[in-house]
Amino acid sequence: MDEQIFLGDEPTNEAGKEIRFPNVKVWVALHACITSRVYPDLPFLPLIAARDAEVLATAINGALEDGSCTKFFEEHVLIGALGSPKDDVVLAPTYEDWIKRFAAFLEGCGGCRPG
Repeated sequence: MDEQIFLGDEPTNEAGKEIRFPNVKVWVALHACITSRVYPDLPFLPLIAARDAEVLATAINGALEDGSCTKFFEEHVLIGALGSPKDDVVLAPTYEDWIKRFAAFLEGCGGCRPG
């Protein structure tokens, strides 16, 4: 699968320049978590204004801190598409790492768009 890229509109730090997910499957899982636990109306390929990106980053970080994202990934790591339940134990922390990176990107992107 092709990678999914988001570009920062006016980055304020290195993390905000771009984020490259290794494949669309990672973005699908993150998007599902965000729309389930944080912001239900997030478009699949969002154009996000600077202030909205900061607000979304804060909300994602809150969901990480309260364990909502962890619980989501533990419960919904797409068993059929990704492998056995044993594989999911390894994959859930990987998705947590990606959503943390996405929050860091949002904090510094100054708005973003798909690349």
